[in-house]
Amino acid sequence: MQLAGRIPSFFLLFISLILMAGDGYARTLNVCIVNRDHQPFSALDLEAQGQRWVRSAIEGVHDQVVFHPVPWSRCVLGVRKGDYDASLGVAFNEEFLPEVVYPAKKGRVDTTRSLGSLSFVVVGRVGGGASWDGANFYGQTQPVLYNSGIVAVANKLASLDVPRSDGPKQPLDLLRMLLLDRAELGVVQLNSLNEVWSDDEFKGKFKIMNAPFLEIPLYIGVNRAIYERDPAYFDALWDHIGRMRANNK
Repeated sequence: MQLAGRIPSFFLLFISLILMAGDGYARTLNVCIVNRDHQPFSALDLEAQGQRWVRSAIEGVHDQVVFHPVPWSRCVLGVRKGDYDASLGVAFNEEFLPEVVYPAKKGRVDTTRSLGSLSFVVVGRVGGGASWDGANFYGQTQPVLYNSGIVAVANKLASLDVPRSDGPKQPLDLLRMLLLDRAELGVVQLNSLNEVWSDDEFKGKFKIMNAPFLEIPLYIGVNRAIYERDPAYFDALWDHIGRMRANNK
């Protein structure tokens, strides 16, 4: 009879443990990344620096992170809709603010807690007469090419009021268009150039203008509804990234 009297309390304890496991002490953060290598922010085969920084922060509090490689447009839309908790490598965009939170300080996005910046440069054919001096373009007779979908580059070209052309999505294709004399100058991500600069197809055929064109900080952008459930959690994540960046300089 005594054993039978203890069964309900044991059963309640068992159920409570199941419920605790269901809620989980360790949460899983689902983070989308672009489905191609995007060093030093993310990569497909081996985790890049940005992924390692995020993983060290999340696993440091005994949680786990899963990276989901998807087309970039799906990643951005997925975070805005809540399909993913966060995106790794998103630029600040005011249009996203109703659905996406960025690290902020005194009401402004905090670049010190970004993952780093994308550097864009102006490239032209060796021997060409067109140029960029950091403030203005000179000597071009054709529109300046840039990779399709890079809004910040398009906006800066528009602000300079220069003829411009929304070119191919891939940097390699943009370089090939320059080789075919479809344009005299193009704006390209520097990392993309470094990856192919020594290829026979391009070696010795291009020059990079000395003055940089644009620096775009990239962030961990968090779905607003997810953020508002635990702001301190994500603030700590951004703080960790800021420390890692500072130590990496």
